Amino acid sequence: MSRSADDLNLTGLLRSLSAGKTPGWPIQSVPELDEVVKGFQLVGSRKEWRSSLFGRFILPCACRNVSTSFLEEIIYSGRTRTVEVLLYSEEKFFVPRRIRLPNKGIFKARVQKTTIEQESQPVAATPNALTIEAWANEAFWQGLHGATNTAAKDLVSANYVLFCDGSGTFLPESGRALTLPSSGVISDASELKPTFVTEVNEGDFIVFRSGASGSLLDETSDRIMSGSGEESLAALATDWKDSLEALLISHSYGEVVQALHTRGVNVTAATIRHWAGPDVLGPGDGRAFEELILMLAEKGKLRPANIDLQSYIKERWKNLRHLRSIRHKAGNLIRSELFETLFARFQKKNQKLSDKESIRIGEDAEVELLVLRVSSVDRNPSLVNPSRLYQVEDLRGNKWLG
Repeated sequence: MSRSADDLNLTGLLRSLSAGKTPGWPIQSVPELDEVVKGFQLVGSRKEWRSSLFGRFILPCACRNVSTSFLEEIIYSGRTRTVEVLLYSEEKFFVPRRIRLPNKGIFKARVQKTTIEQESQPVAATPNALTIEAWANEAFWQGLHGATNTAAKDLVSANYVLFCDGSGTFLPESGRALTLPSSGVISDASELKPTFVTEVNEGDFIVFRSGASGSLLDETSDRIMSGSGEESLAALATDWKDSLEALLISHSYGEVVQALHTRGVNVTAATIRHWAGPDVLGPGDGRAFEELILMLAEKGKLRPANIDLQSYIKERWKNLRHLRSIRHKAGNLIRSELFETLFARFQKKNQKLSDKESIRIGEDAEVELLVLRVSSVDRNPSLVNPSRLYQVEDLRGNKWLG
C-alpha cells in the first residue's frame, strides 16, 4: 500500500464507541469536538476509518466498548503506521488476536511481527476473555431488544440497529434501508441511496417513515402503482416466489444452488434466500431468471395456468423490469422531495445533519420522515415478528445504555 507524505503526517483519533458513548469527554461537547481537536481526523465508524491512511492513530481509552472486529481492523489492516493507546495508570488494554495466515512459505517471508512500545502491563487476550466479551455483547443486545433466535412460524430474520438518540429498531436482514452519508453533509440528491442492511455501519444516517411499519421505498412504489391502476403488478411479477418457497421446504439452499450451477448460473445460498424473501424482487439478469423458472418447473413446483412456460417466463420478466422501473422512479421521487426539504430547512449547503432530524415531505407535508444516525448494529440476527420491523423504539432509560 503506497502512502504519500501527507498520509504519514495525518493523525487519527477515535471519537465514539459502540452505543454512541464517548471515550470520556462529555456528550454535550461532541458538536464542538472538531474545533477543539484541530489537526486530528476524527473517526467514529468503519467508513470513516477506511477513507484515509494515517501516520498514527490514537485510541483515547481501553476501548472495552468497541466491537472486536473494528478494533482488529484498526490494529491490523495496515491503514496506520502506529496505534497509540491512552490509558490510566494500572489500566489494561487487550490486544486482539491477529488472524493467522495459512502455514505457507509465501506468507512467512512477508508477515511482520507486531511491535508494542511503552506497554507497561501487556496482557494477551485469552480464550476466557474472548468468551466473556462475547457473552457481554449478547447480553447487551438482549437487554435492548429482548428478541431470540428461537425459530417459530411467520418470524423473520432481522438485525437490530441502535441510534445515537437512544432509539432503535429491527431491519430485515435480507432487506435494504435508505441511507445518507456518515459525514452528515448533503451535497447531492444521489447521496440518498438504498443500502443492504448487512452493510449498514456505525455513523450512517437511515431514513424512516415516522410511525409506520414497512419500507418507505415500497410504500412510495405502491402509491405510484395505485395512481396508474397497476395495484396487482407486484403480486403478478413475483408470483413464482411461492414455488421457490415450496422448493425450499423439500430441498436445502445448497441443493438449489447446485441445481442452478449445473444450468450455468453462479449464485450463493444468500442469493437464493434473498430471491425467496420479500425484500428483493428477484434475479436481475434475464438468463438467471429464465433458468430459475425452468428449474422450478423441472422440480414440479411451478405449473403456469393457461400459458406455456416460455410465454410465462417472458411475461414475468417483463413484469419484473417494469416493477423495477417503478421502484427506481419511487427512489428518485423520495430523493428529490427529501433533498429539496433538507436544503429548504438549512438554507445553505454543507450544513451537517444532527443525530436526529424530523422532516415532512409531500404536497401537503403529510409524510413525516425521521433521519437517524446509527450508533451500533447487532450483527447477530434475531427472529422477530414482522410487526417489529421499522418500528422505532425509545430506549432512553434502558439500563444497558447507562
